[in-house]
Amino acid sequence: MDLQSRYDYLKLVAMIQDVLRRDGVVVPSWTSATPPPEFVSLVLKVLIDNEAGETAEDRQTLAKDLALWIMALGVLTPLLLDETINEIIVRDDLLRVERVGGGIETMGRLETGDYYHALVRRESERAGHTLTAAQPVMVTDLGTGDRLTTIVPPCSINGPAINIRKFGQVMPDLDQLVAWGALSPFMAEFLTAHAGQRNILLVGPSGSGKTTLLNALVNAVPEQAEVAILETFREMQIERQGDLRVVVPTITPSGVVDMAEVLNVVITRMRMNVIIVGELVAGEAVQFVEAMAIGAKTMSTSHAPAQVAAGLHRLERLILQYSPPGSTRALIREDLAELLDLVVVLDLALDGRRQVREIVQVEGLDEQGRYRVGSLYEWPG
Repeated sequence: MDLQSRYDYLKLVAMIQDVLRRDGVVVPSWTSATPPPEFVSLVLKVLIDNEAGETAEDRQTLAKDLALWIMALGVLTPLLLDETINEIIVRDDLLRVERVGGGIETMGRLETGDYYHALVRRESERAGHTLTAAQPVMVTDLGTGDRLTTIVPPCSINGPAINIRKFGQVMPDLDQLVAWGALSPFMAEFLTAHAGQRNILLVGPSGSGKTTLLNALVNAVPEQAEVAILETFREMQIERQGDLRVVVPTITPSGVVDMAEVLNVVITRMRMNVIIVGELVAGEAVQFVEAMAIGAKTMSTSHAPAQVAAGLHRLERLILQYSPPGSTRALIREDLAELLDLVVVLDLALDGRRQVREIVQVEGLDEQGRYRVGSLYEWPG
């Protein structure tokens, strides 16, 4: 019988944590599904001292399970270890998960808002953040490389809002995405032929599969190409060898280089054929255009509604926001119309399905200064 059905894990974790705090024990960082043996031994001693567990065998298993729960994220730990789960979501104490391949599953109210608040507050302390009413938002890496985003009360009025985006599982290739119905075989064949050969922008709403598709396209770039991959979190799983991989956090201490500066060095000093930026969110958008202007081939993603015009207009606004004085939206539009080759539009359905809705070619500007685009592929039906 499963030990979780026989023992109150939450009560045992609280008891063990009290003892560890009393004794000044530092909880190890969570980096894998196997807790360090020395920490398991400490937990086992606490169980024995408090006469927890009916048998020695139970105590051994409990020590391993509870050590992992304490190191990781308590009641969420089994979900973090489940390779079929892409994302963990908590809203109004209601726990839901998104499965690999799409689809949202409701797990129920496993814990209270106070429990989740304590959980993310503990993680903020580990990460060196301050999570308070005055600073209620945190985005941070977990020890495994997964991304934790949270908003806490009073800013979040229904208890802590939590998203944990998992990056540990193997990302699908284009064949797998076709099998899932995310794009057609013709779309996959076309994108494979142009990965690393043309400037490609992937646009769509949050969770529509932009990073997943970008990862598949990077792995389709010709092997001989010199490729630089820049991200704010290490999301992509690249099969290629010898590429430049850079991770620059979005929130960095004063004096730490930002993504735009790193990208500028990569463009001007490191002789890259293909430059991949995980997501355009700030000043790196300006450097992204510069990379295209000097002849590098580029690929990136941008949050926008599932429409070509919306994606291009949002990129324009982002570039204008971080451009030098004197820049105009008209000049930025001219640059994008000349340099950008393809826009791939993705969408997320209410039932969790992700699909490439359209692939268009940017063909310049018309007489009114609007983008002229040609639809190459649309989702069948």
